Amino acid sequence: MAAVAASPIASDVPHASARIRALNLKTVVLVLAGLAIVLGLAWRLTRYFLRFPIWGDEAFICLNLPGNTFLGLSGELRFAQVAPILYLWSELIAYDWLGSSEIALRLSSLLAGIGGLGLFAMLARRVLDPRAALLSVAILAVSYTPVRHACEIKPYAFDLFFTVALLLPAVAWLQERRLRWLAWLTLVTPLALLSSYPAVFVSGAISVALLLSIWKTPGWAVKWWFMALNVMMLLAFFGHYLLVGRQQMSPQDLHVESFLQGYWKDWLPEWDLPSIVKWLVASHTGRMFGYPIGDANGASAAIFLLFLYGGWTLWRSGRKQLLALLTLPFLLSMAAAILHKYPYGGSGRLAQHLAPSICLLLAAGLVAIIEKLRPVLQQRTLACVYVALAAIAVAGTTRDVRKPYKSEMVIWYWNLLEELKAKASPDDSVVFVNDPNDLDVTLQWYVPQIPNFAHRPVATDPAYPKAAKRYWRVHFTFVPTAFPEPAPPGRSLFLEDRRAVPLDNPTESPLIMILQGWTRQ
Repeated sequence: MAAVAASPIASDVPHASARIRALNLKTVVLVLAGLAIVLGLAWRLTRYFLRFPIWGDEAFICLNLPGNTFLGLSGELRFAQVAPILYLWSELIAYDWLGSSEIALRLSSLLAGIGGLGLFAMLARRVLDPRAALLSVAILAVSYTPVRHACEIKPYAFDLFFTVALLLPAVAWLQERRLRWLAWLTLVTPLALLSSYPAVFVSGAISVALLLSIWKTPGWAVKWWFMALNVMMLLAFFGHYLLVGRQQMSPQDLHVESFLQGYWKDWLPEWDLPSIVKWLVASHTGRMFGYPIGDANGASAAIFLLFLYGGWTLWRSGRKQLLALLTLPFLLSMAAAILHKYPYGGSGRLAQHLAPSICLLLAAGLVAIIEKLRPVLQQRTLACVYVALAAIAVAGTTRDVRKPYKSEMVIWYWNLLEELKAKASPDDSVVFVNDPNDLDVTLQWYVPQIPNFAHRPVATDPAYPKAAKRYWRVHFTFVPTAFPEPAPPGRSLFLEDRRAVPLDNPTESPLIMILQGWTRQ
């Protein structure tokens, strides 16, 4: 019996069993990681096909499209909008070729969002070890800000896509020293700078980070390609700024620039030490670092600390050029904010060019801490992390399905239009009677697209549609007295309804909608 107890085979059984459990747990972790990424993609597609009604910020872009041209979009835009020219052209092409639906106009953002995630996975494999790389992809996949902007008519998904499209060949060059990567970078750079304003911070960071390695590499071909890269960067940036950006800022009276300076004043610090310190703390512990979740007022502080620790792990491992590549865009963005040229820290949407670096260094820091645990605990901890990430994607998707709209005001306007479409027959006429600037931009966008619906200012002697069977008119006012136009001749009132509009920013006096229906006498 003693001999049996001392048998090597018997003594190896517990160790073999432990290895099997560890292998099974590793498989579970990989499955959970894949599930989180798939759920993140599913969240994007679900949100896209839910067709949220176009809301204020999106409508500002959309209302610049009807009747416009490629050249016209290079000038000053309505509603103080500032957007890169290639993004605007992509929206105009979608509008002209595919129509005015939410599906059509959000398509370019969706493709950029999904494409950016795919390129990021390739970048993460080059930057981090497999465990940290997989985690960084899962974090980006389920983070709300990139999910949201992959499904909105705004250029922020382009910022993320072209940031990764720039970083990927730059990292590949550092690792392989092949000319093809510099050639790719040189060709992508002008496209990036014409498609994304903050891409210039990434491009500038790449130029600085690669300078030393380019100089040390023998041969003139590399140096010529690097010079071409910088020439293309400067030409694209200054050309885009002078021909498009400057025009969008209204150079005649600078009212657009003044508006934006006021709108983002909290994230454009003053030139004094207390203001700069307060701004730096708020920026790095707020929404800009909300990956996978976070908020203002220090709610993202733990994410920032993990980000710093991830940077330290890269520094300690000797990958200083790679660390410079990932962190210099932050420094250039901060410099632009101090010069009051581009806001930094107040919103994740304006910092999508920093999202790849945040997710990479966050994952590196988190994995470095997890790897201090015992092997079995490492796998269990990672499994818990991936379960949490998957839960974020499920919760976000569920919330969007239950609330497929931006705000109560937007869905109120949408439901009003749907109600009027149901009430009005094809022979009826529906008119929204308000001055152009008094009607919400959501209505300004949708009303002209609905057959027999129109929008015009208040008139003392309006032209009434004679052929219409019934005549519906809608007016929004803060002074709910009588309708501001006389009764249409030859018609009798059969319906009048007054409702309060649930404004996103309530005013002292409620906004009232007056709806009237008139039929022939």
